[in-house]
Amino acid sequence: MTEAHGQPLDQAFAAFLSFVGSRPLFFHNADFDEAFLKRASRKTGLKFKNLVCDSLFWSQDTWPALKNHKLSTLAAHVGGPAPGHRALTDARALLMVVLTAMALCAP
Repeated sequence: MTEAHGQPLDQAFAAFLSFVGSRPLFFHNADFDEAFLKRASRKTGLKFKNLVCDSLFWSQDTWPALKNHKLSTLAAHVGGPAPGHRALTDARALLMVVLTAMALCAP
């Protein structure tokens, strides 16, 4: 999509890395998203070395009785916004799931 409708991959990935800096990145089912980042890293020669945190594992530990651990199921379970396969809506849903799981796991 970036090549057809945006910047070339090397420019887009460099901008992404600049934006995130050295911060940890949170994903739900991180293997899927991380594969794209690793592929972009290989293609551009730019290093991707951020810590990646996966809320899928947290959700499985926090709510083992749920029928599944899709982000939409988790968001509904914690009363968060429904994800829509777009960056901002999914980030908001993920944030609510992560914050709720952290609150439940805190001593």
